[in-house]
Amino acid sequence: MLKIVSQEEIGALVSDQAVITILLSRSMNAEFLRWLYSSWDEINRIAGKRWHIVVPSHSGDWLYTSGTMSVRDFNTALSTDIANSYGIRPDEFPCLLFEDFCEDAPPISISIPHDERERTKFVDDFAKLIADIERPPLLPWRWQKRRSVNAMIATALRKKRLGSVAFRILPQVAGALAKFGFRRAAG
Repeated sequence: MLKIVSQEEIGALVSDQAVITILLSRSMNAEFLRWLYSSWDEINRIAGKRWHIVVPSHSGDWLYTSGTMSVRDFNTALSTDIANSYGIRPDEFPCLLFEDFCEDAPPISISIPHDERERTKFVDDFAKLIADIERPPLLPWRWQKRRSVNAMIATALRKKRLGSVAFRILPQVAGALAKFGFRRAAG
């Protein structure tokens, strides 16, 4: 996790061989921020240190280390400015914005679930997807490679989330259909 005090600092990461996401949130998401800060060491371990979450912050210490960040450090104004520059609406917060350093392509972002159990699964799945990415040593990631990796991760996470929602609502849908006389076909 990396802290920034200005949007320009993100450009320093262009040569890093890691998935780079920018955390966009509001201070009203304090519970989520506390959870992320306290969970980062484990998330980083799962992702194989291949995931940089860039966190808009009031302090200028670049690297986050366990226990060095609090909710008060989060810079909501900077987060909102970054979101506005990428066309991300605050109703999508909290979300992760994938940075691929390509200004011509539309941004890829994915909202983070509010429910703690779903959020934990989401972040765990995200970290595992990143850990599974093959990356050649010492070769810089061009924006095209970064963009395709980002799109693959976002698509996989959206499919998992959609499947999870469908699995949860399936019993309710079946019950509602049964009330209207629909029955399971004999097989």
